[in-house]
Amino acid sequence: MVMNEWFKENMKDWRKPISSSGILTALGCERKFLFANKWRLYRKARQYSAAASFGKLLHRLLQLGELRCEEVHQEVIKQHAGLLEQIKKGEDLLGDIAREANDLNSNYTKALAVAKIFWEKYPPAEHMETVCREEKIEGLINGVPIIGFMDWVVRDKRDGSVWIRDTKTTSRKFESILTGFQWSVPCRFYRVLSLNREWGKDVKGFILDMVKTPTIKMCGKDEKNAAKWECTVQEAYIRRLKDWYAEQEDDSMKSVAIKFNEPIWPSELNTTVEGVVLLWEEEALPQWFSKDLTRSSCYAYEKVCPYYDLCNSDPVTWPSLIEQMFEVVPEHKDRTDDVEKEKS
Repeated sequence: MVMNEWFKENMKDWRKPISSSGILTALGCERKFLFANKWRLYRKARQYSAAASFGKLLHRLLQLGELRCEEVHQEVIKQHAGLLEQIKKGEDLLGDIAREANDLNSNYTKALAVAKIFWEKYPPAEHMETVCREEKIEGLINGVPIIGFMDWVVRDKRDGSVWIRDTKTTSRKFESILTGFQWSVPCRFYRVLSLNREWGKDVKGFILDMVKTPTIKMCGKDEKNAAKWECTVQEAYIRRLKDWYAEQEDDSMKSVAIKFNEPIWPSELNTTVEGVVLLWEEEALPQWFSKDLTRSSCYAYEKVCPYYDLCNSDPVTWPSLIEQMFEVVPEHKDRTDDVEKEKS
């Protein structure tokens, strides 16, 4: 086939280490795995989500802890400058970068306020100590390289048990996160990945810090309340946020320990890994990678798949579409891109 020759000559198979989200991608849609994990295509014009921006900032604050908020603030300032530079270069094709830049400070203010409420409700326990933060871990599964990032790992000084801590933000009920978590890909993957560290043998499970995404922002109402209550505007906003959380019908903020309840390598995990390894080793040509016939991946998380235009067009047009809409990024532009669906 003529197009196969073009793909071989122009689309390199990067065969980068497999992450937890890479496995999720392969299970959901083989064709997307080809585009994202083997060809490493990223949309030039990214889709902006205020909820995702807030979630990343809150995740970062809880990851670093109450004493390192200024680090996150400086990261936000740097990110904002980078967004403005992208706009200046004419990269904001659809206006999403401008929207992200305009919302960034507001999202940070909200995330910081929510983090302070969370720390007040769940202060650091004296019997828990940090094992590592922001730990990049690599290993092998069936001879294939794997990679993951442990944002925060803690040890219970009372019994020596180790726990992987993670933050989840959502607009849905917490049952959507907790149901079946013990046998989910992230839970199983990070358990296996942790065995590449000495403390991995002591890992007993996950601690999930779950927060419902608030729908209210800081506004003029908080300035008026601050004057009335004789406090800062942020303190007034935090007070209003506390009221918002109290009004929610379901739990809106919770920290839950989930213990592993199965062997490290259940038979079904072996079957899953073997299938992903075959895709990782397969020649990077479209005919070997099926589309998702259920269409679930085509509109996951209320968003159209970034590769839908490719799937929905004749491969003869792909060279021009790829040039117009995508860029090849061998390394992750933002490692949170790889775990985005794990954080939802």
